[in-house]
Amino acid sequence: MKRSIQSLFYIMFLFLLSASCSELKTAEHKSDYEGKRLKVCASIIPFSDFAERIGGDLVEVSTIIPPGANPHVFEPSPDKLIRFSEADVFICAGAGFEFWKDKFVDSSANDSLTIVELTDGISLLDGEDKKHKSVSGDVEHSSGNPHVWLSPAIASELVQKIERAFSSKDPKNAGVYRKNTEKFLEELDELDKICRREISSFKTKKFLSQHSVWPYFAREYGLEEVGNIEKFPGKEPSPAEIKDLIETAKSKDVKVIFTDAQFSRKAAEAIAEDGSLKIAVLDAIGSQEDTSYIDMMKRNLNAMSEVMKY
Repeated sequence: MKRSIQSLFYIMFLFLLSASCSELKTAEHKSDYEGKRLKVCASIIPFSDFAERIGGDLVEVSTIIPPGANPHVFEPSPDKLIRFSEADVFICAGAGFEFWKDKFVDSSANDSLTIVELTDGISLLDGEDKKHKSVSGDVEHSSGNPHVWLSPAIASELVQKIERAFSSKDPKNAGVYRKNTEKFLEELDELDKICRREISSFKTKKFLSQHSVWPYFAREYGLEEVGNIEKFPGKEPSPAEIKDLIETAKSKDVKVIFTDAQFSRKAAEAIAEDGSLKIAVLDAIGSQEDTSYIDMMKRNLNAMSEVMKY
């Protein structure tokens, strides 16, 4: 049944792609962007924000995963695939985060597409599972934890990687991309300073997390992730696992749980109630279309402060 649904999905895509072929640009015309805008697809809102800050008026950005969607079960619709087939650049995390990526790229038949995998070249921390089934039933192969963008220090590296891709694709405007990037890097450096200053005043620095989203942030700012409620995203813990987590929190003096805005908090609330823990609801991928990365991270920092500072 699942294969039949997937087959129907791609037949629909091919039909829509054929119907819009007159509007698509051929590969031969994508080498010259004078008077045109780079078409950029980004998997999540933070990456779209990176692209917009770097490209400004020179880029047209589309986000694949919409605000509030669960990235671990989301699969792109045919209209997203059509946008993707027209794109010049695709920005993604990689490392298994976009489990649909390879199928997506193959279906687009976009030979001139530049793919920017932001985890590429970065030393990754261990993921929750090296190989597991997502809640949608697809097997995910991960080379490590992909949530690198949640460390502002690493985000600065990612932004420069995107700038290099834009400049390579559109060398005539490389100076503009570089100037915009330099300004954005200054703002990311200021965000890093704000995080360090605020977190230095936290009374507790240990936390449980819904799943392992924040290890890069924790490593950068001296926090300690003691355990994860979900072995992999969307997998609710068993009663025995909940009991073990409560005992772990008590034995290690953990007072806080980080949960995700896009996931059910039922298990986290049960642990918090039985273990007298506080919950911080955090947002890793953007819950609003117009969310900037810096504003998102400042809201996350404020949510952490409310439960860890006093």
